[in-house]
This record gives sequence, C-alpha cells and structure tokens, in this order.
Amino acid sequence: GSTVAVTPTSTTIYTLTGTSGAGCINTATFTQSVTPTPTIAAIASPTAICFGSNATLTASGATNYTWNPGGLNGASVVVSPSVNTTYTIIGANGICTSTQTVSLIVNPTPTLNAGASPNPICLGASITLTVNGANNYTWNPGGLTGTNIVVSPTTSTIYTVTGSNGFGCSATAAINV
Repeated sequence: GSTVAVTPTSTTIYTLTGTSGAGCINTATFTQSVTPTPTIAAIASPTAICFGSNATLTASGATNYTWNPGGLNGASVVVSPSVNTTYTIIGANGICTSTQTVSLIVNPTPTLNAGASPNPICLGASITLTVNGANNYTWNPGGLTGTNIVVSPTTSTIYTVTGSNGFGCSATAAINV
C-alpha cells in the first residue's frame, strides 16, 4: 500500500519497492530514527527536612531535567520548601520525555518560650531559667539539660537554650540574666 503504520523499537531502515503501471520497479530507503523514552529515577536526600533547611533532589536516566514546582533545571537541584512537597521531574532525551515524582517531608521547627524568674538578680543570688516548646533542651554556658535549671551567675550572662523536637528539628532562644 501507499501508506503503512510502523512502530519500531529501535532505529530502523525501511526499503520501499514500487512498481509502476508499466511494470517498472524502483526502490527507496528511509531511516526511521528512534530515541528511547527515558526511564527516570529520582531521590531526595534527605527525604525529610526541618522547616528552613535544604534537601538535594537528584535524577538520572535522561539528558535534560525540569523539576516542578519551581521550574528548576539540572540533574541535581537544592530545594527548601516550607511544606511537604511532591516534585515532578520531567526527563528528556531529545524529543522523548518521561516523568517521575519524589516527595519531600518538611517537619516543623520548635518554637521555644524561654524565661527567667526573677530577673535581674543580685550578686550571689540564684535564678530559675525555664523553657518550653520542644522535647529536649540543652543550656549554655554549662551544658545543663532540662526545662528548668537554676543558675547563680557572678556577672551578667547570656544563657542560650537549644531545644529539639521528636523530628530532630531544633531552635535556639537566649535569656540575658
């Protein structure tokens, strides 16, 4: 027939033989190039971050990549979303494209509420420093732990407390005594 449909899986050379009404025969060749559809693999490292942190998204299996949301380009991109986000990667080998998704979890950072009572204090007196808003706390100077600590500074001192939550995310607050 004058028209045929083909579905080659690799680059193929087709030969067409035609015969005229007078019985004359001629041939022509046609090469149909086939570009493979990419098989995309994608990962997030790490797969969960704390709010305000970065993760690296990496894809393989194609020659060009576009990451959405964001419209970022490249096999590896750094992202810092503020909420859980599923990224769609469009991988291209020339005109052929394929997609893959990768999800990134964004865990909350604790909000610390730190205070001192009474503040200020007289030389030789003690003060109780308190904090809440996380699960675990470390105070400095001193390396003390806990939600309530008692200190007796001999000079005005700035105490910092770092609190972490169950996701491993942390925040810092300061108290000037």
